[in-house]
Amino acid sequence: MGPARDEKRRFDELELATFIPQDICDAQLDRLLYQVYLILKINERNLTGGHATLLKLIQERYSDLTVKKGILYGCRGDDPFKEYDSDQFDNIYVDNDSPVKKKEEPFQGVPVSRILSEAFPTPSRIPKPSSISPGSNSSSPKSRRSNSNSKCSLAFSLFSPLKVPLDISSTEIFSTCAENTQERGLGIVAEIKTDEIPFQPRPCRSKVDCLTPKVPLIHVRTYEEAMSPAVRNLCLENSIAMVRGLPNVLGIDNAAFSTKTILKLAATDELELREQWFMPTRTNVDSEGSQTWRFHSFKCRSDVKTYAEYQGLSFESIVFEATQFLLDHREKQIKSEVNSDEDSDDSGIKRKKKKLANNGRKANAVLRDKIYFGTNVDFSSPKFHRQVGELQKLPSFCRLKDKTNFLSHLGYDLRGMNTAQFYMKMPGCRTPAHLENNSFCSVNLNAGPGDCEWFGVSYEYFPMIDAMCKERKIEFLDSSWWPDFDDLMAAGIPVYRFTQKPGDIVWVNGGCVHWVESIGWCNNVAWNVGPQSVFQYKMNLIAAEWNRIHKYPSLVPMQYLSWQIARRMKIDDPELYDLIRGTLIRSLAYCRSVMDYVDSRDDLYLYVLEEGTENTTSYCSKCTSEVFNILFTKAFVEEETGRQLYDTLCCKCAKLDNDPKLEVWQAYTLESLAKTLDEFKLST
Repeated sequence: MGPARDEKRRFDELELATFIPQDICDAQLDRLLYQVYLILKINERNLTGGHATLLKLIQERYSDLTVKKGILYGCRGDDPFKEYDSDQFDNIYVDNDSPVKKKEEPFQGVPVSRILSEAFPTPSRIPKPSSISPGSNSSSPKSRRSNSNSKCSLAFSLFSPLKVPLDISSTEIFSTCAENTQERGLGIVAEIKTDEIPFQPRPCRSKVDCLTPKVPLIHVRTYEEAMSPAVRNLCLENSIAMVRGLPNVLGIDNAAFSTKTILKLAATDELELREQWFMPTRTNVDSEGSQTWRFHSFKCRSDVKTYAEYQGLSFESIVFEATQFLLDHREKQIKSEVNSDEDSDDSGIKRKKKKLANNGRKANAVLRDKIYFGTNVDFSSPKFHRQVGELQKLPSFCRLKDKTNFLSHLGYDLRGMNTAQFYMKMPGCRTPAHLENNSFCSVNLNAGPGDCEWFGVSYEYFPMIDAMCKERKIEFLDSSWWPDFDDLMAAGIPVYRFTQKPGDIVWVNGGCVHWVESIGWCNNVAWNVGPQSVFQYKMNLIAAEWNRIHKYPSLVPMQYLSWQIARRMKIDDPELYDLIRGTLIRSLAYCRSVMDYVDSRDDLYLYVLEEGTENTTSYCSKCTSEVFNILFTKAFVEEETGRQLYDTLCCKCAKLDNDPKLEVWQAYTLESLAKTLDEFKLST
């Protein structure tokens, strides 16, 4: 028996796949050989033995094949000057004199800003109630005794309709709350059903000729073009886009992200392994060989050194397999010329293969071999300062740290979101379909040397994909799944499909469902950003509410982040300002109602956290919703260790629990929150 799935894997416990079986189809063989050729051609001057032999064999098989700047030209059936997979792209050239030049007809997709145009009402148009006096001091933010029937049982919702104007002051908020203690929402917000899904886009079944849209490919050739607003605007207005040329013109050193470099820095660092079946592209089958959406991707652990050895050995294995396969299809006299080279490689690879486990069950003709995907090497450690420094050369809208990035103002590290993470791949490694956490944008750099294939679906078709998952008993957020391309085509759902080459940066906008497969050997670096835009903030609110309703914890606490934005950022977009201010009003009123509930119970005592306490965010252990500012904690003893730990509850769940042993902690005084709200102004 092999190790448990979550145990740490040793090198000899990693299985090595057979990548080129005798029955491989030409398309799959070409796909693999192109990736081998990329690596061999780049290192042509240093090749000897079997590597040199294989390069010669591949060049004979594909007489027009060449590499220019890491990109293949002249593949089988293509013009010698045609870039590999270039028909997937809508080429866009940024020009200094005019904002954008397009080589082809522009893709007639829906700009992302229009997808959410009907998602939010404009609360600023609500008339100010005459009962509220601007100078009223009938209630102060200080805690006071209130009616024991406080309406804290109302769950906090980012989508609760406001019943007050957006220019309401904190004093007016507290006055309204005091006058409406028996009303759910305290006169500030209208009640919303707890199971009411927020705004859902209206998808339309696309025409057959629009089901495979071209992805915008933005070419930058100078520093000025890279930093121009046109690049940012093109990315922000498309569900998914790719930028080519940034590392070259900005002086980003891709070698900083090579396996060799990372191995020197972090050989013993733990990384997460994903055990997967090696399958032909567009194929995903179950143990019976039937096409399925469920995807086998089990989690285990290893370290960087182990995976680096495995990644390198997988390349040597394919070199050996490809050489033998091509020799078997050549004249005998050519085979005899290279026998001496191949004999040494043969014995070496066979010895290495014997070191590897062969305990995987060959379930069927497709599920024959397992592969491993090395993920989540986090760059938050100071030892990765060089890597982070290279990423900071990017344009401001996609930098890891930037004053215009919402996530830069969170105040603490969220690994993989406002810290970059490193991924090590070999052919066939798959990232299953998913939305980014809280629907933040993501940036993905392919450091090479091989390619990745991407699939993406715009947010407007999210309801259709969600429904298709439910039909197959797949949990959209929790399950590991790989959509069937033909199923999506039959349902009329357009799918972006394109190849990310070395140095290419993929921009994934909020709400875009996407999944990725490595075609060759490559390392990728990815992180999330929150551009200062209306669409991004709307998507964040929708995702947080969707998560709350489905009892799925939001990795980014939107109440907390909104207060951080108000404290730290200057907002000059009136619509974005209104959205953020609306969140603050809801949050402050809810904090007031929670304080009323605490005051109404004689058995509860309020503790105040020390000023400056880091990361005061928490989530309810029962309903998983964000618990902001006022935390109800409950002690329990962990059975395995005997340690005393604490559960956190939201006000609604605490009221239902009604435990007299609850402790209540407050992170911010109502005075300080009121001051932040009143000082949050639209920048001009």
